[in-house]
Amino acid sequence: MDRLFLLLKPDAAAHEPEIVYKLGQAGFKIFNRRRTRLTPTQSAEFFSDWSSDPDFDALLAYTTSGPVVALALLRHDGVNALKRVVFGGAADEGDHPPAGESLSALYASRHTKRTSPTTGTTSNDPTDPQAPTDAAADDDDALHDGFYIPTSPETVERDLRFFFPDTPVNPPPTSDTAKQILETTVYPTLLQGLTQLCKEKPANPTVWLGQWLTDNNPNKPRVVEPPVGAGTPTTAGGTSAGGGLQPQQQQTGGQTHGHEGAGGVAVHVV
Repeated sequence: MDRLFLLLKPDAAAHEPEIVYKLGQAGFKIFNRRRTRLTPTQSAEFFSDWSSDPDFDALLAYTTSGPVVALALLRHDGVNALKRVVFGGAADEGDHPPAGESLSALYASRHTKRTSPTTGTTSNDPTDPQAPTDAAADDDDALHDGFYIPTSPETVERDLRFFFPDTPVNPPPTSDTAKQILETTVYPTLLQGLTQLCKEKPANPTVWLGQWLTDNNPNKPRVVEPPVGAGTPTTAGGTSAGGGLQPQQQQTGGQTHGHEGAGGVAVHVV
């Protein structure tokens, strides 16, 4: 699964429900979502890759003119699929709409795709030096492009941290992954506990089951106590045949007496 970021700028943010629905229909999973209004300082920081462009101030004015919506997404082949859904693709590209039915065509005033010269970020912003020559004649419409998509993994993570500082490095698992985890690691032990619960019929089944799961956790470290009086004979070197250090020996009156070790087992060798 690819982690993706999509920003709906003020024009597109007004159509948030429709856009979110269409993204879901196209197979995107939204794992975080935030609607906010950027301050000029925040906008300047977020769009800093375009800070040297002469239209940078106009971009800031537009992106702070109303609410924006930040979407954190998941999907296989995510970046390419997201670009096609937002900006359009060929009519024979399966579930990806042709350009006339793209999100940009439906919900933005202008939808000429551009790419940041520094990060490879795809956007309709009029700040790219390689923008079409007719953009200058229609700057107002070009500003109201509606969408911003970072395409490099580094830029995606940077933008996610900007809008979602508490976003985990690994997002929650998808439903299929969660189902697999539960079936392989939780259900087998839980089923045993529920079966035993039905046999025991305790007065407080919730507490009983919780204790049973704690006691029978297959991942719980287990300490095996040696049988009482089962000390291992050793030689004078203090090492048993089974390996490991044994209590230090001392010679007294022709007999070797073992000091009691940390395990509480005394070793006596005559």
